[in-house]
Amino acid sequence: MTQIDLNASLYAKLQGRAQQSGQTIEEWLSHRVEPKPRPDLEALYNWFARLIAHDLRTPLAAILTSSDILKHYEDRMTRERKVEHLDTIQMQVRGLNNLLDNIMVIQKLEAGTLNFDPVSQDLAELCQSAISSAREVCFHETDVSFRAAGERHMIEFDEKLLGLALVNVLTNAFRFSPPDSPVTMQLATTPQQATIVVQDAGSGLVADELPHVFDLFFTGSNALAVGGKGLGLAVAQRIVALHHGTIDLHSAVGQGTSVTISLPVH
Repeated sequence: MTQIDLNASLYAKLQGRAQQSGQTIEEWLSHRVEPKPRPDLEALYNWFARLIAHDLRTPLAAILTSSDILKHYEDRMTRERKVEHLDTIQMQVRGLNNLLDNIMVIQKLEAGTLNFDPVSQDLAELCQSAISSAREVCFHETDVSFRAAGERHMIEFDEKLLGLALVNVLTNAFRFSPPDSPVTMQLATTPQQATIVVQDAGSGLVADELPHVFDLFFTGSNALAVGGKGLGLAVAQRIVALHHGTIDLHSAVGQGTSVTISLPVH
C-alpha cells in the first residue's frame, strides 16, 4: 500500500468517526486536539513563591522553635508548658499535611490520575469527623454546633476526598472567625438530596471578590491576616463536582460567610 493509499484510508476512517458525531472532520478534529485549560503560569509561579517564602517557612520555623526549646529546657519546664509546645508541633504538622493533601488532589486532577471511589456511607458521621479534623488543623477551641435533620444520611461518596472538602470549608470558617464566635454546621437529607451548610460569624468578603472564591490560588483581602493559600475552596469545589454536587458561598463584610454543599442521593 502506498503512502497515498494510507493517507486516504486514514482520512476515510476519521471522516467516518466525524459523521457518527454529526460533525465535519474539521470540527471533530478541533475538539479532539483542543488543549485542556490549565492554571495561569504566572499565577502558579507567584503562588509557589509565596508558598515557599511564607506558608512553608512559617510552620517549619514554629516546629523548629518548639522542638529546640523542648530539647534544651525540658527539665526546667512545667508539664503544661511541655504540652503547649507539643501541641504547637502537632498543629503545624497537621496543617502541612492538609496543605500537601490539597496540592496532591490538584496535581492528580490535572493529570487525570485521581482515585475516586464513592461507596454508600453515613454522611453525618463524616461531618462529625471533619469537625474534629478541622479543629486539629487550626487548633480551634470554639464550640461548633452540628445538627443533622432527618433519620437517614446514607449516600454515596468518597470518604477521603469529601472529608478533605469539608475540612477545607470548616478550616476557612475557623480561621476567619473571632475565637469566641460560633461556627455552625447543619446537615439535611431528603430522598433526592443531601445539603450541608457551614455558617460562621467572621469578617466576611467584599462583594467584588465573591465571583472568584472558587478560583485556584485566589485569596481574599481578609486572608492576609490568617495566611490564606488559595487552595481550600478551589479543591472543595472540584471534589464536590466529582460527586455531581454543587457548592455555593454567600458572604458580606461584617456578616460572616455561609457555604452550602448539595449532593445527590443515589
